[in-house]
Amino acid sequence: MTSNGSEVTDSVCEVWENVPHRVLRATYIGVDLVLTMFGNVLTIVVTRKVEEFSDSTKMMFTSLALADLGVAFVAATSFAAEISGGWIFPMWICEASFISFYIFTAVSVFMLVIMTFDRLVAVVRPLRYSLILTKGRSLVAIAFVWLACTVGAIFTTITNQIIYNKCSALCSTKDRNILQSVVAIVTYYFIPLTLIVLMNVKLLSVAHQHARRFRNQVVATPAVSINLERAHVQHHPRSTLRGKAVGVVTLVTFAFIVSWSLFYVKLILNAASDEGVNFPEGIEFASIWLGLTNSWWNVIMYSVMNRSFRQHLKSVLRRLCSWLPERFRDICRR
Repeated sequence: MTSNGSEVTDSVCEVWENVPHRVLRATYIGVDLVLTMFGNVLTIVVTRKVEEFSDSTKMMFTSLALADLGVAFVAATSFAAEISGGWIFPMWICEASFISFYIFTAVSVFMLVIMTFDRLVAVVRPLRYSLILTKGRSLVAIAFVWLACTVGAIFTTITNQIIYNKCSALCSTKDRNILQSVVAIVTYYFIPLTLIVLMNVKLLSVAHQHARRFRNQVVATPAVSINLERAHVQHHPRSTLRGKAVGVVTLVTFAFIVSWSLFYVKLILNAASDEGVNFPEGIEFASIWLGLTNSWWNVIMYSVMNRSFRQHLKSVLRRLCSWLPERFRDICRR
């Protein structure tokens, strides 16, 4: 295929060539681009300031934020193509956009698996947590995920034709091999989803056991009730932080599953059909951009679920507000 932008563009469905419609799609992608960049830069900065997170946990949260931040490149190329009515860049940029999409979304999936395992160890083996999940082991696991996803992206690009799909506003594979589609579904959806669900079930089970054990201790003899209350006061902050960390990971995981379910359902239906399935433009667009929108949700969920993260985020935002004109600073102080 030549590097001519018009020859890179292809449509697998009927595209509604309507100016207001294109403006709406371009606006959605543009807003997603800005929020993805701003939200994940904030996440990286704030995560480093949260004292309650261990070094390994900070590395995992940062790795996930970097993967989500990388999606901004995909959004930027798609935004330019959307407002131009078609692909305007050389072929190699379309391939780079697809590789970026593949790597960063795949890394996000596996980082959620690793983060869930991190929380499971913290709850099940709290005294041995720092020995099991050392900074070095966490770094090796993160590096392996990035390397494996990069190899997978390059292999998929080499063995498939990459085109700009006007319906989804994304560079993607055309007529991908059925075997590759099945492998992608199993590797990036079913296996990670199964592991995450099993680990979260275990987390809930352990949390229930801890709660029941504590209730039994509370009803102990009056002679030791005062000591138990003191023990609870001393233990409560750590257990609360651990519980909130579990809540953060669970919420982030649930949001990821919801946002990407349509994409994987579409992929499954395409793999099951010999000639593929032509979906309406709205389905094609939503299946991709609902998932990519997830790239900036995390900073909101971290703020809601973790008080320390929220406080540090407010501090960073106040500093940023100091650069704004005076009339906007009052809004930041509220």
